[in-house]
Amino acid sequence: MRLMRWRDERAPSARQIQLAADVQSLRLQITAIAPGRPQPTFVGALTNSSVSQMRRELGLAQADMAVRGSLPVGSRFSLQGQSEHISGSPRYTGQSYFQNGADALQVLNAYHSGAGQVLGMHARSNNQVLFRYYGVTGTYHNPGFNGLPPISMQTNVFMLKGTNGVVVVPVNPAKGP
Repeated sequence: MRLMRWRDERAPSARQIQLAADVQSLRLQITAIAPGRPQPTFVGALTNSSVSQMRRELGLAQADMAVRGSLPVGSRFSLQGQSEHISGSPRYTGQSYFQNGADALQVLNAYHSGAGQVLGMHARSNNQVLFRYYGVTGTYHNPGFNGLPPISMQTNVFMLKGTNGVVVVPVNPAKGP
């Protein structure tokens, strides 16, 4: 009978413990600033570059949230205004739409939590922000003008408009960079 030797797992070094504490501290700071922002995942032993990457992520989160805070998007949702863009609503006007108001509210919450991607300002307006968020799908609908056929397509690109009561409108997915 052959004896098997069990090798003891090595306990983490003091350096590994410190790196893990640094990464965890940076994760908590990012979560406090932008709770919806995705964070990197590390496989294997943590290194100084892991901590450096988390510091870069913290800087990006701070800059991103500062930009979002400077844009003209309020935090209050306008259900009355939004109802024009909810399929089946009595106020629906035949434009781009969501299946329900909860989807539009989810997009607004994603914007304020740091999730998704700010694409910039709408080209024809100084107070409408273009935003991409993959967690919700809306329908862009253009009824067609000047003899052009109507177009309907799924989209994850939205226009956020309003400061006192925000309305979220699905837009052409080709908008933005």
